Amino acid sequence: MSPEEHAEPPPPEEFEARYGKLIDAQWPRLLALCLASGRSRAEAEDIVQEAFLRFHERHAHIDRPEPYLRVTVGRLLLRPVREYPRSDVDATTVTDRCDIDEFLGHDLIRTALEQLPSRQRRVFALALAGFTGGEIADLLCAEPATVRSNLRHAKATLRAWWAQHWGEPH
Repeated sequence: MSPEEHAEPPPPEEFEARYGKLIDAQWPRLLALCLASGRSRAEAEDIVQEAFLRFHERHAHIDRPEPYLRVTVGRLLLRPVREYPRSDVDATTVTDRCDIDEFLGHDLIRTALEQLPSRQRRVFALALAGFTGGEIADLLCAEPATVRSNLRHAKATLRAWWAQHWGEPH
């Protein structure tokens, strides 16, 4: 048996610090992956939360948490939408949790992204969330050149949409 198999788990405060950093780094990226897949904000948050819960249950056996979380979210996205618990959230609840400008900003971004074909929307949202072209290509099982092309077309479409609805970008 290797020494690693006999190693003691880290102290709780060390684990909590590492886990908190992992959440801070990965939550927005995983949320963007869900949103790019066409899920609502509430569904996306439920999926990401479930992925982190699964990771937390198995953390001692997982050497590379980022790929584990991405794969888990990908698998959860394959489940039909109806399998996720639904909660009725009205606009007052949302605006109580964030300011109105932030709420309207999310709505505007979602409206803009809806103008794109699904593949371009996914690529753009993943790039916006900080994924590299190579990571996006791996996630979508696509060639890096295809990802770059989709991103270029998405940006052009969004620039045209923005100019049509809001004037020239500054």
